[in-house]
This record gives sequence, C-alpha cells and structure tokens, in this order.
Amino acid sequence: MRDPTRSEVINSVNQGIRKAQEDYKKAYMSDICSSYAPEYLMTVYIFQSILELKEKCNCTYGISLEEPVYELARSLGARPRYPEDARVYGYCDLLLRDKNNKPRAVIEVKKCARDYPGDLGRLAYLVEKGLEFGVCASCWFEEVKDNNHKEAEDRLKEEIQCIHEHIRNDISKRYSRLFIEREPGNIERLVLEGETLGQKEESMWCPVCFVVYRKEDQ
Repeated sequence: MRDPTRSEVINSVNQGIRKAQEDYKKAYMSDICSSYAPEYLMTVYIFQSILELKEKCNCTYGISLEEPVYELARSLGARPRYPEDARVYGYCDLLLRDKNNKPRAVIEVKKCARDYPGDLGRLAYLVEKGLEFGVCASCWFEEVKDNNHKEAEDRLKEEIQCIHEHIRNDISKRYSRLFIEREPGNIERLVLEGETLGQKEESMWCPVCFVVYRKEDQ
C-alpha cells in the first residue's frame, strides 16, 4: 500500500480535465470554458480520474468532495484569526487524504485559469499550515487564426507563463516559504463544428495545474 506521488496526482487531474472536454464536446460541441459549461463537470471528472489512480496503485487514501475548509484548517492546527482570503467558511472542491487518513492535498477547480485569485489565498494558507501541496486546476484555450496553429500554440504557452508569473508574485508577497510550479498537460487541437456554430471553430488548448508547496519539502 502506498500514497500516489504528487506527479501521479497532477497527471490524473490533467487527464480528468481532458476527459471532461472530450465528453462536453460530444454533448454540446463546445469547450469547457464556455459560459454554458458548468465548472462542477470538471470537478467530477477529476474526482473520477483520481479514483482510477487509487484503484490502479492499490492505495488506501481517501478522496472527498466539498470538504468544509473550516474543519480542515482546524485539523491542521490552525486557529482564529483566519486571514480573509483563506475563505475558511466555504468548501474546497476536492480533498486528498493519505493512507493514514490525514489531509494531504486540496484541489480547487476553475474553468478559466485567470480566475485563480479566488482560490489562491486558501491554497497558500492551507499549505502553509501543513498540507503537502495545493492545486489550482484549470485549462486554457487560444483560437487558431488564419490556420496558424503554431502561432496559437505560442500564445497559449505565453499566456500560461504569464499567469504563472502573476501567481508567483502574489504568493511571494505573503508566503515566503511557499513555491509554485505550473504543470500543463499536452497541448492539443480542439475543432468544433456543427449546425448551431455556423462554421468550424478551432483552438489550441491544454489542461494546466498550478501547484503550491513548501520549499523545504523539495
């Protein structure tokens, strides 16, 4: 029996996002960042992907949805006063526990990677208090113009790097012991076409995770 590695967890998160996109395209011929796509769809697929990892490696760890952050913070030894941006009176999307049933990681899901500020304070605070790592899981799309896939892919990489730099700057202002890495999945083409669209739409896209952890844990 063992706990999955952080890399295995991140890969499972990215696979869950990719599967959510595959099925949403079949169901609605749209990307999962559209205003019509519910964010919880990504959360459920990520949950299923991590559950498959649990069965694959014969692990005993637990996964829960909508865990109360206040109870999680208290279990890590945190006490009032809590910082406002930790939002401890809400719920985290996914909580991963280790084989001893201790909280190990929190995963927060966002349709748009630029929406990270709402969850960054919570992730940083919980990792500072003892979680092994926190994950902001999302994705990014860039429209292909004039059939130039390389240009769209370059814009995609630049945008993810820009978001990463913003997150690093936000983290460093308050948490000097924490570090953040970007963990994008493979970049792929997304082609959408159908009667409701009127014409073919094409994008380059990828899942992307921003992972928060303590420097001394590396």
